[in-house]
Amino acid sequence: MTENATIPTAQKTIEDKPEQKWSIDNVNVRCETKWWGYTLHLNEDATQLLEDIDTWAGTLLGALPGELKPVGKVIQMYLKLRNVIIKAEDRGEGVKLVSPWIMPTLLAPLPDSQHIDDSQLRWTSLVDDQDGWSDEQKMAKVFSEDGPSLAGFQDKLFCVARGGGNDQSLWWMSFDGSWSTYQQIPRPGGGAGPWSACAPALAVFQNKLYCVHRGEGDDQSLWWFTFDGNNWSLDQQIPRPGGGAGPWSASGVGLAVFQNKLYCVHRGEGPDQSLWWFTFDGNNWSLDQQIPRPGGGAGPWSAGAPALAVFQDQLYCVHRGADSDQSLWWFTFDGNNWSLDQQIPGVGSIYGPWSAAGPGLAVFQNKLYCVHRGEGPDQYLWWFSFDGSYWSQDTKNTAATSAYQPGIAVYRHPDGTRDQLLCMHRGVQS
Repeated sequence: MTENATIPTAQKTIEDKPEQKWSIDNVNVRCETKWWGYTLHLNEDATQLLEDIDTWAGTLLGALPGELKPVGKVIQMYLKLRNVIIKAEDRGEGVKLVSPWIMPTLLAPLPDSQHIDDSQLRWTSLVDDQDGWSDEQKMAKVFSEDGPSLAGFQDKLFCVARGGGNDQSLWWMSFDGSWSTYQQIPRPGGGAGPWSACAPALAVFQNKLYCVHRGEGDDQSLWWFTFDGNNWSLDQQIPRPGGGAGPWSASGVGLAVFQNKLYCVHRGEGPDQSLWWFTFDGNNWSLDQQIPRPGGGAGPWSAGAPALAVFQDQLYCVHRGADSDQSLWWFTFDGNNWSLDQQIPGVGSIYGPWSAAGPGLAVFQNKLYCVHRGEGPDQYLWWFSFDGSYWSQDTKNTAATSAYQPGIAVYRHPDGTRDQLLCMHRGVQS
């Protein structure tokens, strides 16, 4: 990743007044009454425009039955004040708010559909720790079943992700002032392009954008292709030096450029949760090897995809634990030796971070930042940083949720004056 990549803003600039992505003309509100109370249904446009409810209050008030007219203005104020909490329940199909007659302004928000597997991509950004993360913003008609990967290349920000639902083909879009169309990566000469069952990984190496990914379906072999700014290369299986089958992985991979080589770290295939590594020097792929433990013995393990970043002249790897261990761990490589794998500590009496999926990793403002989803059923995104000596406290981003590994990158908006840390991710899963 480059630290000066520019970023799309889903039709919304960071430092200026947002351009509205959702349309007031499409706002739809209906009220359903029962003997015990009522349910207020807001479609997705209404949910996403709650902070501007004053401009479409007539639609809301017109949908309320006579017995609710006296508290209509109170309901309007409630929706506006709690718009962030209500939006968090939107799964792409709107929200329903439920209240009993004895408490008509309770309005407990719930997804307005049994379908809460939301694979729509969205983003949030961080300018500095004091200001915190921006509110999560959805991207229209952009979906991925797993987490996306980001990288800056040729003054654009590139995003590559697998498709939504059962679609395992890889898709891409870029930003150079506005988002390009989200489209399937083509195969040179025509036909279907690359596929992957998991999130891909991106890195810029020798003036090309490299993508490494595992295969589709049951294919756990690792594959690679490139983009030179105009054309995508043929997707090829990574070979084994001397012939034979190359590396395999049951999940996505971590990718970074370190000491003039492209490094890939991944977990093993099938039940093998040990971490492995190999490199590419521009001509040849090295032998895939298990990462050793200093002094001998088995090295690190992970049940998910690891994340890589170069910080203070070392290659850092952050990963979740193996099996049911959802704590986050870290180790480094100095070009010759791998360090001991260690659990990331907590701050004071606070426990360290956990994640049910792999993390995202990037260097921002001279710190190593990590963004990850929570443990177990917790699908909020969390974040912490490392200054080279100390890990910060793991902090929940209450404005963003995701079921899978997020993609993060450092960028500067074309009209902006400061770098920002962008996080792109899919929604929650039932």
